[in-house]
Amino acid sequence: MTASTMGAHPKILLSLIGLTCIAFLLSFTFASCAAQPNSDKSAKETQLRDTELEMNVQQTLNAQREVDQGVAGTLQAQAAQKSLTAAPAAAVTPQAVVPDAGRSATAPAQPATPVASPAQTLAPTAPPSNPDDLVAQMKQAKILVFEDMISMTNTNRYVKDTLNKMGLPFTDTGNAIGMFQQQLKSGGPDGKGWDLVILSSEAKTGFSGDFYDYANQALDQGASVIMEVWNLDKVYTGKASSLLGRCGVAYQANLLKIPPAKRVMFALEPTDPILSQPNSIPSFTKVTDYWWDKSTNIAYDIGDLVQLAQGGDAHLLVGTVAGDKSAHGTLTECLAGKLTLQTFSSHIFDFKVMGPAWENYIYNALKVKLTGGRQ
Repeated sequence: MTASTMGAHPKILLSLIGLTCIAFLLSFTFASCAAQPNSDKSAKETQLRDTELEMNVQQTLNAQREVDQGVAGTLQAQAAQKSLTAAPAAAVTPQAVVPDAGRSATAPAQPATPVASPAQTLAPTAPPSNPDDLVAQMKQAKILVFEDMISMTNTNRYVKDTLNKMGLPFTDTGNAIGMFQQQLKSGGPDGKGWDLVILSSEAKTGFSGDFYDYANQALDQGASVIMEVWNLDKVYTGKASSLLGRCGVAYQANLLKIPPAKRVMFALEPTDPILSQPNSIPSFTKVTDYWWDKSTNIAYDIGDLVQLAQGGDAHLLVGTVAGDKSAHGTLTECLAGKLTLQTFSSHIFDFKVMGPAWENYIYNALKVKLTGGRQ
């Protein structure tokens, strides 16, 4: 191309140069784009292979874990079976001893099996090696229950419902005193003693001072005892005096004419196992108007206050005065954890409070019995 031609057509020259540059850029771009899918595909295939390998490894680990758990479960079951001296209490089921709704509280007792000797009942079970073993032993425990709220059809039974929730078998005598006496004297389904005896007296009729004698009898036979009472003011100088002295507490005052708004209680030892295991119960504030007749404004006797006394090893866990650990008590633990004494009526609080509380009572009472003491 001559100089004149270049001078005459500068735009054409520039256009040719521009087209050449564009063609070069396009060829570079197409080459890059053509290479990219292959690179992405290779990366994805590598990632899929890595993921598949990880899944295979995880499945293998899971399978091994299941095998290990199965072996551990088998060993635990064998250990629990060897620790039992007789078959579980299947022959005496709760259904077999549940009284009819209309059954008298003074039903005559059946001929009783002789009470087991102290040597049989006081020997503690070997401590379980881990918490799973303890739970397994609890589900084989022999539990005797008296709960007179069976007669109150307008509410639920706190003790029975809690035991059912925990999945624990128990012999339920309802409010049949004669049946309870028979079962207590029998020494349990295998005649070697009960692990836990629960005496829950809350209904305002039919209470007997003999219940304190039953509690002493159960303790003497080696059982843990949980006792709910409301009428210490009537029997503390008589039938109840022996148990109170053994525990290390004394009657202080009667909880009579207490309106719902003033029923709040306080945890005095919030870290104590009874208030912290397996449930944390920092306060007793969800009050109800049960045992308060709204139509006539009649207040029922809902319990009593106790205070520490000489003798025993009692300590107060719940009371009506925050921080007072020597008086105004409503929940006491004593006898190295073998006796839990509640001196207020459970239904003054919602089951959302008392369900977990009763679970703690039962769990720790059984733990003391099965391990030979508090740990």
